[in-house]
Amino acid sequence: MLSEWFVGEAELWRCVERIASNQGRNRRDRERLLQRVREVADRRLLVRCGLPSRLPEMDDLLDEAAWDTVDGVQERIRSFEETFEKRLSALSLAVAVGANGSANRLSPIRLSTQWLAAVRQNGASAAVVKQAAAQQACSDYETAWRAVRELLDPDQSATALSDALQRFHVPQGRYSL
Repeated sequence: MLSEWFVGEAELWRCVERIASNQGRNRRDRERLLQRVREVADRRLLVRCGLPSRLPEMDDLLDEAAWDTVDGVQERIRSFEETFEKRLSALSLAVAVGANGSANRLSPIRLSTQWLAAVRQNGASAAVVKQAAAQQACSDYETAWRAVRELLDPDQSATALSDALQRFHVPQGRYSL
């Protein structure tokens, strides 16, 4: 189960990297990310935690802009597009995988691959996996995904993801951190 989770994480981050690198212009990349998120989302768990079982769909930018002048709307959209393109570039750099398959040291794709290798090397039995290490990995990934959301919100921190990845733990030995 732990191996499958790290495989899924790596694939999700690869989808994010593809979207960020092409500025979200490839429809198939966006569809693939949505497919992967739906595959890994456990609706029962979301409902049990009091979260909606489906992702809400809103466009706050256009809702707020509807009360503005035409010139104001155009300026807000242009400003938003510029900011969003910069944020996607930052996202791409944070998760980038090089042409030769190498990834930057803090790439979540690389970190997922390291965790997967550690799980496979040490075996995936409950007796081998240290609970604290698995919990820390879950916490690190949760923080990274929240940071992606922050990074893509123009009103939030532009360094959220790089800050989260700086604090990411890597597997050492038999799942000790």
